[in-house]
Amino acid sequence: VRVIEKMDADVICMQEYMMHTTDAFHIQDSLVNKLGYKYFREDTISISATGRYHFGLAIYSRRPLSNFHVLKFSNSSTNGACEADVSWQGKKIHIITTHFESFGISEAGYSFPQREEDATWHAFRVRAFRVRRAFQRKAEQVKVVRKAISAMQLPVILCGDFNDTPLSFAYGQLSSKLSDTWLERAAGLGMTFGGRIPGQRIDFMLHNDKLHALDIQRVKQFASDHYPLMSLYSIR
Repeated sequence: VRVIEKMDADVICMQEYMMHTTDAFHIQDSLVNKLGYKYFREDTISISATGRYHFGLAIYSRRPLSNFHVLKFSNSSTNGACEADVSWQGKKIHIITTHFESFGISEAGYSFPQREEDATWHAFRVRAFRVRRAFQRKAEQVKVVRKAISAMQLPVILCGDFNDTPLSFAYGQLSSKLSDTWLERAAGLGMTFGGRIPGQRIDFMLHNDKLHALDIQRVKQFASDHYPLMSLYSIR
């Protein structure tokens, strides 16, 4: 909440967003009543075993939201996308937030094995299977988002955790339709992932030609294992 307050953006898009069924961890209350994001939509993708925690996606806005729609990924119970229109000075901007499939490998899985029993053919096969499965699932998920973009006549901003780099199929498919704000208005690697593999840019903000990108920055506040991105646009 402190990071979002400092950013002071008009629209906030979140992935791996946690909702609590009690008041023990009520981020919605903080964003709506403390920070003024009184227009919001939440989508639950998965529920914890206890039923107390709901995980998913959220769009918060200080401007009215309409036409909220869930882009369901039929091949995943933990990933998804959602979209909504934001009203801005008599016009509408279409916002899509997405969380694509990860490779499902723990941090330990990226490390060189310390024990002989860990360096087995079986362990390699398990990791290779997970990577292949993630690529296959992500390809289908990208098609869902790409179809939504293609059908849209409004200015479009796509943001989210791609769990992949600018060399990936996912990025290539989506950046063929949209412009990468980081490449337009920033310099450097733009690392957004703070895990054990440094230098990874796996979170993106893309837009169509109905918007003009003015600025983008990586917010250097480490409140999760990702660094937030914040960008500024004008309507052409």
